Amino acid sequence: MLPLQYNVLLFLVPALIIPAFEVATGTAPADPSLGDLLVSPMILVVLFNVGYYGRTRRGSGGIVDERDVRNLDLALAVVGVVLLVSMVGLYGWYAVSDATVPREVDGLAAVGIVTVLLVLGATEIRQRI
Repeated sequence: MLPLQYNVLLFLVPALIIPAFEVATGTAPADPSLGDLLVSPMILVVLFNVGYYGRTRRGSGGIVDERDVRNLDLALAVVGVVLLVSMVGLYGWYAVSDATVPREVDGLAAVGIVTVLLVLGATEIRQRI
């Protein structure tokens, strides 16, 4: 099976590529379906893992090396920081505009903070064991 970082990216990137493309091109965003968000990305994850398994069973060697894993770890860490900074910027925009912050934004901020705390806690526990 591919490393967790690969599977996370194989799931998240296809799920977000259509909305990101619509924002980049300025087209009217379409409401994504559950198939767009869940089914298609899961199919990609399964297909890539089956292909990777078949390749390693044939002895062709894996496609994953330590450098790739480090690069993915760095990419995921940078994405996390960018998203948290974006959340702070979003709160700043709401503070300046005197608009009410939507509950969804509060929920995303809470998920971000809880994720940081869980990762820090899990890392500390893993290092002590």
